[in-house]
Amino acid sequence: MPVQIINNEQIRDARNLVRISGEDFCEKVGISRRSLQRMENNPEAFAKAAYETVIRMVKVLEACGIEFLPDGTVKKRASGEGLAGDAPTFSATVDSSGP
Repeated sequence: MPVQIINNEQIRDARNLVRISGEDFCEKVGISRRSLQRMENNPEAFAKAAYETVIRMVKVLEACGIEFLPDGTVKKRASGEGLAGDAPTFSATVDSSGP
């Protein structure tokens, strides 16, 4: 299973791409709105997030149709390209190097 590095910008971009509100996303992930704001806007705060939190974020976004690409970008899957409930296809590591 390849390792995919996920960073705060990908989470923010993915959430905006699928137009899920911060409130709805936080509810699905199980974090506070304030925590999401810190993680999306601060690479250091994102790097300190619990691994399990990042994995929940990825799972929610993948269920919404997001694909995390190896080049560090995200895209929305075309209709019929995978199922909304698919499990992540990689292990994630947190990028603590910042932008």
